[in-house]
Amino acid sequence: MIKKAIQFWLDFLFPKNCLLCQEGNEYLCQKCFRNLKFKDPHCPNCDNNSKIGIFCDKCRDKFELKGVLVAGDFNDKNLATLIKYYKYNFIKELGNYLGLFLVNFLNNNIRTNPIMKNNNSELNLDLDNYLIIPVPLSKKRLRWRGFNQSQILAKKIGGEIGLKISLDLVRVKHRTAQAKLNKKGREENLKNCFKWKGENLKEQKIIIVDDVYTTGSTLNEVAQELKKHQAGEIWGLVLAKG
Repeated sequence: MIKKAIQFWLDFLFPKNCLLCQEGNEYLCQKCFRNLKFKDPHCPNCDNNSKIGIFCDKCRDKFELKGVLVAGDFNDKNLATLIKYYKYNFIKELGNYLGLFLVNFLNNNIRTNPIMKNNNSELNLDLDNYLIIPVPLSKKRLRWRGFNQSQILAKKIGGEIGLKISLDLVRVKHRTAQAKLNKKGREENLKNCFKWKGENLKEQKIIIVDDVYTTGSTLNEVAQELKKHQAGEIWGLVLAKG
C-alpha cells in the first residue's frame, strides 16, 4: 500500500512526459535521449588525456582499478537532470534509459574499437570476459530509495550485451551519504563497508557499475575488497563524473 501511494504521488508530481522537453508520454523522449553526449576519455582522477579512462602514470598507483569508463559529463545539464531525478526523486523507470545510455557508450567506444580487443594492447578490454558487479546499497538506504540504482543499470547492461552479473557484493555498514563529505571524509566513511560473499574470484576480470564518479572512493573501496578474493583486472563504469 505504501509503495502504491508513493507511486501515485510520483505520477501526480512528475507526469509521464519527457523530463527534458516536457513532450511525449515517456520520461525521456527519443530525441532527447539521442542528444545525450558521451564524454571524451580522460584520466578519471586528474582529467589529463588518457585512453578510454585508464588512470594516467601519475595517478594509477593511488587506485586498485585499472581505470574508470565515464560515459557522460555531470556538467551536461540534461544528463545531470536525469541522474538527479533517478536518484533523488525515485523515478526508477529512468534506470532503463540511463542503462541504455551506458550500453550505447560501451558499444560505440569499446566493442567496436579494435584496439580494445588487441592482446598486445595495454587496454585489453574484451567485454565478453568481464563480470558485472553493481555497487550495493545498505539495507537502510535501499528501504529509503526503494531500489538500487546501480543494480538496475547493471542489469540493463548485462541483458543488452549478454554479460554475467553478480550480486554477491554486499554493503555491511550504513554510513553518511558520500555527497555530504570531502575527499578524505569519503575515504574514511567507506572503510570496511563492503563484503564479498561469493566464491574466490580466481583472476576474474570485473567491471564495477555505479551512477556517478566523484573522487573514486566508492569504486576503489569495492575494488580493494574484490582484490582480497583474487580478482583480476578491475574497471569502473559510471554514467558521469560529478
